Amino acid sequence: MVRFGILIALLGIIAIEADAKAVRIDKSLIKKDLGVYLSYLVDPQNNLTIQEVSSESSNSLWQQSQQKKLGFGFTEKAVWVRIAIENPGKEDVDWILEQAYPLIDKLALYIPDENGLFIETITGDHMKFHTRPIPYHSFMLPITSPKSSIQTIYLKYETSSSLNIVLRAFSQKGLDIMKGRDVPLFWLFYGALLALFTYNVLVFVYTRNITYFYYICYILFFGLTAASIDGVAFQYLWPESLWLANEGLSVFVFLTIITAIQFTRYLPGQRWLPPRLDIVMRLELYVTSLALLIMLVSGSLKFGVLASNVLGGICALLTIFCFVYVLIQGDNTSSSLQIYVVALILVFIGVVIWILKMFAIVPDNIFTLNSLRIGGFLQMVLLSLIYPDRALQMKNELLVLNENLEKMVQERTRELENAQEKVVRAAHKAGMADMARDTMHNIGNIMNSVNTSLYYLEHIGVSEFSEKFKNANELLRANFTRLHEFICEEPKGKQLLEFYLAIETTLDRTMLEFKKTILGMASSINKIDDVIKIQKKFVNVGFFWETINVTDLIDQTLIIYERRLVESGITVIKD
Repeated sequence: MVRFGILIALLGIIAIEADAKAVRIDKSLIKKDLGVYLSYLVDPQNNLTIQEVSSESSNSLWQQSQQKKLGFGFTEKAVWVRIAIENPGKEDVDWILEQAYPLIDKLALYIPDENGLFIETITGDHMKFHTRPIPYHSFMLPITSPKSSIQTIYLKYETSSSLNIVLRAFSQKGLDIMKGRDVPLFWLFYGALLALFTYNVLVFVYTRNITYFYYICYILFFGLTAASIDGVAFQYLWPESLWLANEGLSVFVFLTIITAIQFTRYLPGQRWLPPRLDIVMRLELYVTSLALLIMLVSGSLKFGVLASNVLGGICALLTIFCFVYVLIQGDNTSSSLQIYVVALILVFIGVVIWILKMFAIVPDNIFTLNSLRIGGFLQMVLLSLIYPDRALQMKNELLVLNENLEKMVQERTRELENAQEKVVRAAHKAGMADMARDTMHNIGNIMNSVNTSLYYLEHIGVSEFSEKFKNANELLRANFTRLHEFICEEPKGKQLLEFYLAIETTLDRTMLEFKKTILGMASSINKIDDVIKIQKKFVNVGFFWETINVTDLIDQTLIIYERRLVESGITVIKD
């Protein structure tokens, strides 16, 4: 009974193979595209099993491919693929089946064994990278075709984004040749992006120009987008992160759009767009940011993929409007701006072609599959032309700034000198006023002493003696005719004579007091003179160095403040 079942299965397989074109795999294999050899079956409900699709009853559901690459656009339907493999040789052939498009959620390979059953191998970006049979950015599945046999292998594709079937057969030698050709191109492209990124980071650090900040962010996210599409990001950057492997591409597309919009709006270092176009680009910026937030919060990969592609297309259209605006402005725009807009047009043309390929609107070919890299490479070539022009422009701006800076420094220096002169004059006047106040105070104190001496001379020393002398002379005049009798016989005459005899002593005493008072006044007047002389020394003081005698300075200071020291009861002792 078992043998009968196996025989029926083999007959079914043979019948299926009779309807399909078999691809020859032998020792001469290097590389072969399998697109025209395969048949495909769409599984709308994703509920068919390998036994059902490999049965004879499902033959009518299979469609023969007429293209090297099949594109189904965005679909949640499962797609089955079968390929008849013929090995006419006398030895088993080990070869490698490649699914070149790496953005497949789940890929299952079914190979029939000698018992009529199927050996299942599962891979895809919903599984961590280390689970892949061959570690490579695309899906590589090792297969052994038995000698002198025809076998049919099956593959089942499941994905929530764009489905592209690109199957190729390689021998180990052919795979090595392909790696030797494609890998250097990969690293040349990403190396150029890295060099451009590093250069602009240094320029931004040096210039602090916001344009370069948006540009380095744009280069970073564009590079991550391209690396996610190529599968190298999953291979080298986050091989264990399934979230980044599946949702990272949409996130990076959103961020690329955001930074590209900002880079465009601020090029070259200022806002240059007309107001209405700038409003539209800001609206695109806000919608893209909102879509990114919705995707991150909801976790809907399907929404993220659809929204990022639609908004990417809108951003490309806005770039075309920018290009038209630059053409209309003509000579009114800088050469750097013209080069930039052309470069951005090229990269977004690549984006549009890639989006159309994702929706299966345009066929898969070497150009559409590499449209992003081609656009990015052409963009870098053109943007590299901006830097000499921009450097020359910055040099001229720097020369103008230096000239303006020199003028500003000279003007500020004159203003500072004028301000300093005003401050010096104000301080000089304030100092003079302060010293004049102290001088007047000191002179006033000395004048009090002079006034006191004058009062003494006027009212005390002279007036009392003058009154007595006047009375004595009047008494002498009254008795002048009888002078002998008056002096000898009358008491007043004797007193008058005694008074005149005492005048010498009184005059000596009075003159001594006068002399003492006058000397005190002279000393006070000399002090006034000294204070005035000291004041004169500071009247025209400027800022200059002067060698002085400290002893003289102290003496002059003591003279000025002598009165205050006396009033304060302070005694200064000089050695």
